[in-house]
Amino acid sequence: MQDEATRAEEQRQAQIDLLDALLQWDQDHGVIWQTVEDLLTGAFDEEGNISENSNLYKLLNADKGELSTIGSLNWRQELAK
Repeated sequence: MQDEATRAEEQRQAQIDLLDALLQWDQDHGVIWQTVEDLLTGAFDEEGNISENSNLYKLLNADKGELSTIGSLNWRQELAK
């Protein structure tokens, strides 16, 4: 059983190392900032209000399960300013 636990731990670490390498590649090649720019470019209307049909709004709204009710309300209020 200890061997299985050790193997599972090694697999998890290998997955973390792979994800770290992918993140580093994305950072080095500007992929993350391009994604941020794409999200922000289509997020707001001419008056500066966030569009509920935007990918940014949908992304933030999809993560609301991770936020408390207060946290969920706060991001909406901050974007509405």
